Amino acid sequence: MSEEFCLLTLLLPESLGEEVLDILLLTEGVQQFTSTALFAHGVGLDRLDAQEQVLGRARRVQVQALLSGAVGQEILARLRARFAGAGLHYWIQALPAAGAI
Repeated sequence: MSEEFCLLTLLLPESLGEEVLDILLLTEGVQQFTSTALFAHGVGLDRLDAQEQVLGRARRVQVQALLSGAVGQEILARLRARFAGAGLHYWIQALPAAGAI
């Protein structure tokens, strides 16, 4: 039977970027991940600075990690414990296949 993979996407404030990347680097079972600076829309206004409120967008870092098994839930538990209330958003998608060509 082939290994099951999921894609964990994190959307986080720039200030948390390095610390979250360190957690992923040190977590066994993280196959590969990317990080991208971007603008997020629809973020709660209480978390936006004055310039972001005027522009209607917030600077964020998006991290996407290819994970095996229950590693996604393990990472989320660590992030919840460490960054509760910090404005970190996430979603997990099941992947029918992943690999290299």
